Amino acid sequence: MSNPLSFKIYGMDCAEEVAILKREVGPVAGGEDRLAFDILNARMIVKVDPSVVTAGDVIKIVPHGKARFENIPTVTSRRKSVPNSHIPSSQMI
Repeated sequence: MSNPLSFKIYGMDCAEEVAILKREVGPVAGGEDRLAFDILNARMIVKVDPSVVTAGDVIKIVPHGKARFENIPTVTSRRKSVPNSHIPSSQMI
């Protein structure tokens, strides 16, 4: 599997919004187990092969209420994939 898709979700601040995203994005991603959420940093990670499901596919299916989505490219290091913002290159493994 390639790098997961990472999204900044402006307006995601509670479990109710996470439940809505699981319901809407889960089936396209292949199940809720392929989704990860970080409410404090307003992030959603979709663990799919981007050649099968693209960031555009995810953005099209999400409910467009108060949330605004931004795809965040990931940087792959030797050990793990991490969002490229907020981590100096000297701290990447």
